[in-house]
Amino acid sequence: MKHTKRLLAVLLTLVLLCTGVPFAFAEDVTIIDSGTCGEWIEESRSFSDSIHWTFYSDGTMTFSGSGSLRGIYPISINGETQPSYAASWTTHKNSIHSIVVSDMISDIGDLGGCIELQSVSIQSNITTIGRDAFQGCISLVEITIPNSVMSIDDYAFYGCRSLTNVEIPDSVMSIGHCAFRNCSSLECIT
Repeated sequence: MKHTKRLLAVLLTLVLLCTGVPFAFAEDVTIIDSGTCGEWIEESRSFSDSIHWTFYSDGTMTFSGSGSLRGIYPISINGETQPSYAASWTTHKNSIHSIVVSDMISDIGDLGGCIELQSVSIQSNITTIGRDAFQGCISLVEITIPNSVMSIDDYAFYGCRSLTNVEIPDSVMSIGHCAFRNCSSLECIT
């Protein structure tokens, strides 16, 4: 088991180096848990598990892979695959302090309710900050929205009451209903 964790840590480090995700971990930071999540594809009634997540002992959650990041994983009900909207990483929801999203992920959503989340690092290929992306992340203070983002969907930051400033790049063409509602500390949107 000890060798498996070391091997996983080495492989994850190589993946992060190859994807350009910035990281700096103290020597005593360890991997607590990891798994996959993705999106439900209704047309084919299938699940894309192209996103790998890793949760570290310092409260950092990383998402790497490619495609759409949704807090969804498949379950079987009466032998039929169905989407579950409580992905396995959500067991750590109340312990996540920061989220790092790699540059191969195209859009993010359904990550809300992480009450200890303070910062989010989104790399440059994200085009959509989806519905409920960070809804209810009451401790979120800092997020940098990259120039690649074209839309911020409904309720994306709803209830992020610690968020004080948001810089929205010129690339954003639409902002959804209640995207920043109940962000009671929000002083400036530029």
